[in-house]
Amino acid sequence: MGWQEFCLKHSALLARQANQQTKFAPVPSQIRQADSFVILPHFFTALHIAFYVDCFPVLSTPFIFNQITGLIDHGHEVDVYALEKGDVKHIHASVRDYGMLDRLFVPPQPPAGLVARWYDALKRLRGLPPEARKAAYHTLDPRRFGKEALRLKVFYRALPWLERGVEYNIVHAQFGTLGIIAAQLKKAGVLRKARLVTHFRGWDVSAFVRENGVQAYAPLWKTGDLFLANCDFFKARILNLGAPAARTDVLRSGIELADFPFQERIPPTGEGEPVRLLTVGRLSGKKGIEYAIKAVALLRENGVNVNYRIVGDGPLRPHLRTLIADLGIEAHVHLVGKMNHTEVRA
Repeated sequence: MGWQEFCLKHSALLARQANQQTKFAPVPSQIRQADSFVILPHFFTALHIAFYVDCFPVLSTPFIFNQITGLIDHGHEVDVYALEKGDVKHIHASVRDYGMLDRLFVPPQPPAGLVARWYDALKRLRGLPPEARKAAYHTLDPRRFGKEALRLKVFYRALPWLERGVEYNIVHAQFGTLGIIAAQLKKAGVLRKARLVTHFRGWDVSAFVRENGVQAYAPLWKTGDLFLANCDFFKARILNLGAPAARTDVLRSGIELADFPFQERIPPTGEGEPVRLLTVGRLSGKKGIEYAIKAVALLRENGVNVNYRIVGDGPLRPHLRTLIADLGIEAHVHLVGKMNHTEVRA
C-alpha cells in the first residue's frame, strides 16, 4: 500500500468510527471500499486521537511512528499513552521532528510493596479532579477487575488518563494486548466517549493466544468498536477468534517510497567485489534470520563472495552471534545493532 493511500484510509476508518457517535462530517462513499480510493484530507473534521502502546519510543516499531505522523500531517491531533517510556536516546527522526516525546504520557512507577502502593494510590486519588474520582474508584473494584484491581494495576494504568481528563474521539490501541487494557479502562469509565480501535499485528494473534487461550480477547470483542489487522491472514485469525465481522477491517502498513528510491542493482563485476546483503528487523524467531545466515555460509562455501549486514536487536542476538561464530563467517556477517531510519538509509 502506498503512503498516501495508507494515510487516507487510516483517516477514513477513524473518521467513520468517530462519525458514529459525534457530528463529524460523514466519510464519503468512495472511500468505503477496502483498499482503493482517492480522497482529499479536507473531507475529514480533525480528530483528537490517543495512541495506546506498550512502550514508546521503540526503534523496532516505525510503523507506529508512521501512523502517528501520517495522522498529524492530515490535520489530526495525536497524543501517545504508553505503559512505560522507551529508549529516548536512540529514536527515529520523526519522534524528534514531530515532538512526540512532548505528547507522551506514562503511568508513575508504583511502590514495590502492596501496603506502600495502596498508600500512594489513595494519596494520588485524592489529588484527582472530582469528575475523575468515580472512574478511579471503579478501577479499584475487585468485582470488576479481580486481582488486578486489588494489586492496583488498573488504577496505575488509568492514572495518566484520569489526571489529564482529556476527551478523545478515538483511542487507537496498538496490538491486541493493549486493546484488552483499553477495554478495561472503558469498563471503568476512564475512557468515557472515545471509540476504541485495536490494531492486531502478529504475535498478539499467535504466541499470546497460545499462552492465554482462544477466549483471551472475548471481553475486547464486546467492548471494542473497530478491529484492524495488517493483512488478510491476520484478519482471518481474529475473525476465527471471535472478532465481529462487521467491525473488522484490514489496514496494511504503508511506507513512504520516496524515502527509499529504487536503484537498479547489478551483480558486482570488479575483482573481489562482494555481493552485499542487508536485513533490517527485530531479531526474533519469526523473522527467520538464522536461515539467511546459514544460506550465506553455504554461498561462501561455494565460492560466492558475499557480505551480510543485519540491522536490529532482539532476544535472538546472542544465539545469532554464536551461530555466526560456529559457521566461521564473522568477517562476512555483521550484527550491526539497532539503527534509526536515517542511519539505515546512510
